[in-house]
Amino acid sequence: MAEQMFKASSVDLNFYYNDVKSEKALFLIPGGWGTWRGWSELIEDFNDHAIYAISPPGRGNSGRIGKYDLTTQVDPIIEWIRAIDHPKPYILGHSYGALFGCEIAHKIGEHLSGVLLEDPGWTDIFRTMSISEWGPCPELLKAKPKWKTPTDAIEYAKTSNPEGWETDPIGTILDAITIYEADINILKGEKGDLVQDYESMCRELKVKTYIARANIDKGGMIDQTAIDTIRELNNPYIEVHEFDTGHGIREEAKEKYYELVYRMLEA
Repeated sequence: MAEQMFKASSVDLNFYYNDVKSEKALFLIPGGWGTWRGWSELIEDFNDHAIYAISPPGRGNSGRIGKYDLTTQVDPIIEWIRAIDHPKPYILGHSYGALFGCEIAHKIGEHLSGVLLEDPGWTDIFRTMSISEWGPCPELLKAKPKWKTPTDAIEYAKTSNPEGWETDPIGTILDAITIYEADINILKGEKGDLVQDYESMCRELKVKTYIARANIDKGGMIDQTAIDTIRELNNPYIEVHEFDTGHGIREEAKEKYYELVYRMLEA
């Protein structure tokens, strides 16, 4: 695997390119504090396509920035996409990365061939609480400063997530290392940092966009109000696809998710 660095105006970005030349290229953006390695299975499964997978600012070997709001993280990724200048780029983003994908589609949609947003965080939760208050973040903010090595992070994961350790120890270890490598300031985001004006953006999208929505009762992050709003826009560029899975659609319904990727590529 060929890792490379891209020097954006505000930060250096670590990314992977599989050194394949093809008519269509996939640009992959991970969620949360994940790195490009979170796409390893898809990279292997789509190895006949040119693939560029990014570690966003503050993740893995990418550089750190002062504030992690949507704009400060998305702008260097747009620079990266423009610099590669592939004639037919397709954006795939998951969760946090799907929020980035929507921003990118809104800002440079005329330069894109398609966008797949996997369960972006279009939820009112982030209107009422900061990232530091959400989910595992409060406990991670207490624990992470004490970690001196990746082993410390793995030991924390082992005790804090015994079910994950028992059912998927390799995945739990990789997740722990990913969190260890991430800038702690990602977890300190302020209230509103992840609130996206999806209604205005989706109204104005002019690139074919596929929204993969997980089941809200199983951990999906697109509220019913949000998806109803998007459907009522009747934007012909947008398709909504429902999945009876949790937030990790790609892992839980791989075959159906891949069908959607091919649908995008063949449109």
